[in-house]
Amino acid sequence: MNAPYLDSERITLKDSTGKFRGLLISPSLDKSPCPPNAVPGTSKGNTKPAPHSPLGILLFFPLLVVTIMTTGYLIKAAPIDQASRHASTERVKFDFYLVASTYQPEFCYKHDDWPGCKKPDQFWQTHLTIHGLWPQNRNGTYPTSCSNEDFDPNSIAGYLPQMLIFWPNVKADYSTDTKQSYTSFWAHEWEKHGTCSGLSQKEYFHQALNHYIHTPPLLGRSYGKSVAREDLLNSFGGQVVLRCAGNVYLEEVRA
Repeated sequence: MNAPYLDSERITLKDSTGKFRGLLISPSLDKSPCPPNAVPGTSKGNTKPAPHSPLGILLFFPLLVVTIMTTGYLIKAAPIDQASRHASTERVKFDFYLVASTYQPEFCYKHDDWPGCKKPDQFWQTHLTIHGLWPQNRNGTYPTSCSNEDFDPNSIAGYLPQMLIFWPNVKADYSTDTKQSYTSFWAHEWEKHGTCSGLSQKEYFHQALNHYIHTPPLLGRSYGKSVAREDLLNSFGGQVVLRCAGNVYLEEVRA
């Protein structure tokens, strides 16, 4: 079945092949719903660049405070202090941290044979999930792979339950695949972006969780529907950029 998030009472959209997908963003006037390669705080973004801060534009809109009842874990936003950057990692110059978040219904539309898309968590239907925390420059460039420090699974041992919900690897099944297979996504993010962040591994993943992007109710209740671009941007406080499949189907939010 090509509808891992199927809810027949709410889904109203189909593409030309009849497959279901998540959220269609309607353009307004002469504006494209999702300009290609949009990056917040840069000339490539679809919002005005915000004043510089340790976390780029992320601190300019409300962040979600979520309590996971089964674990008692509380996620809170706090500024990332570049002054205390990890001594063992390279001192790489960059302008701000970018938080990239995935809209899993659209991601799984393309990859409905992956384990996490066959058996998705209900939370992913109505909430964004973390893609990564990336050092970024205002000109759209970014440093990558700044050291050869390998991912250490012990760095996320203290908050693994939160990682599985907020930062899932839908390419694997945690209950059946090897731990190395499931953590390969986190290893990739650390080795490509985290090694340039100036943060220790533990701090890198902790800060990414702490700065999980608030998912507004509009997105949660609009699964399978169409919304206006301005309405969606306004629901985030305006300080995000949208990345879309086919320029109209929401697949990622960046702040």
